[in-house]
Amino acid sequence: MPVAPISLNKLLMLDEILACGSISVAASRLNRTQPSVSKALGDLRAFYGDPLLVREGGGLVPTPFAKGLMEALASWRRKGDGLLSMRNEFVPGTSRRHFVIRASDYHLSAFGPTLHEAALSAGASLSFEFISPIGTLQEDFRQMGFDLAFKVNAADTSGFEVRSILSESYVILFDPQHQRRPVDIETFAMADFVLASPAGSGPSAIDRYLRRLGRRRRICFRVPRLSDVAQFVLGSSYLSVVPESTAKCAVSTHALEIAPLFFDVPKVTTSLAWPTSRASDPAVEWLSERLASAVTSRMDSGQSRSQPPVST
Repeated sequence: MPVAPISLNKLLMLDEILACGSISVAASRLNRTQPSVSKALGDLRAFYGDPLLVREGGGLVPTPFAKGLMEALASWRRKGDGLLSMRNEFVPGTSRRHFVIRASDYHLSAFGPTLHEAALSAGASLSFEFISPIGTLQEDFRQMGFDLAFKVNAADTSGFEVRSILSESYVILFDPQHQRRPVDIETFAMADFVLASPAGSGPSAIDRYLRRLGRRRRICFRVPRLSDVAQFVLGSSYLSVVPESTAKCAVSTHALEIAPLFFDVPKVTTSLAWPTSRASDPAVEWLSERLASAVTSRMDSGQSRSQPPVST
């Protein structure tokens, strides 16, 4: 016997039931009667051929199939929210917009001031919410959703529009009271290192270079955030290799020094990425242009250019 088609409204009811684990609470939140929500759940159970919710410990819990359905529903809702947020025009200071941005501590330190200025210039109409990278762009978008993402050394960006906005060199960060500036591969490889390895990051360009030479450096500490590196380097003989902007920030607040790398590795390239579903969103276009212009302004003023190494 053919199964009757299911309306989107019933899927929205299921989303609410799964979220709160209660038919009566879901009915109250949806401003519907409990019998109507119960009937919708019965129709959905028949349609999917799965109980969806089972009683356990005095409450209702989703079945394994329902858990997968919850993820699909969340993705569907995010896509719907994206469509509703798109407009034919976006006027900063007038158009209201809440941006969800995927950004590591590295990018928040580098671009946070620009985002703060953008929010101030737009008044109460613009707001930001930041989420930290956990996995790949695709995984994080499916799990959390976002309007814009910062991505280092973008590789697999299928499903996203990408715009490169910043390229900077790696430098060596060290405490001159406890460690001399490394001057060759031998002294560099023999030192102890602090490695910043943010979630979702791939193999380090430094280690790939050393591997080609048949060398391997000694990693004593791994930290998830670049902002944590200075705390381990300060007062120790550890070295760390970090992007130039991060190193300069550490030097400005700690008694540390910077040395240039004496071998060639690719620069750290930061790109902006946004879902192709937001490709025609003028608000996303405006924000990406604002961030790119801020980098250009910094470069023109010399703020991002390499400084002469500090003498030891």
